[in-house]
Amino acid sequence: MPIDYSQYPKDWKLRSRFVRFVRARNKCEWCGVENGSIGARSPVNGKWYTQRDMDGMNSDCGWRLWPKGYPKVIRVVLTVAHVYDMDKMNASLLNLAALCQRCHLNHDRDHHKENAAKTRKRKAGLMDMFDEGAA
Repeated sequence: MPIDYSQYPKDWKLRSRFVRFVRARNKCEWCGVENGSIGARSPVNGKWYTQRDMDGMNSDCGWRLWPKGYPKVIRVVLTVAHVYDMDKMNASLLNLAALCQRCHLNHDRDHHKENAAKTRKRKAGLMDMFDEGAA
């Protein structure tokens, strides 16, 4: 989903770049995975394996023993998360962290669940309204 910059401070792009590339040195501030690296996470413990790591593993002890559908090879993209509140206008550097997709989604999980529940309720209400009109 594209970002709506009108909901952020005017200097958001500068702050985002500073947090990701200067302060975090192009790595996730929570798990340390490097921005742009290609690899997969273990479905067992979440450990990051680069493409080189996976190529070097043999079938007796490596990724080939993971459940079907793994490894899910991805490219890491650093994002900037609001860690203390969800206020997009609160761009204090103390409130921001450079996070990989996994860490950012884990951090925002409860917020995403709330939004999904609201959306389901709203759609259910709309569906009820349409069902009543058809009768």
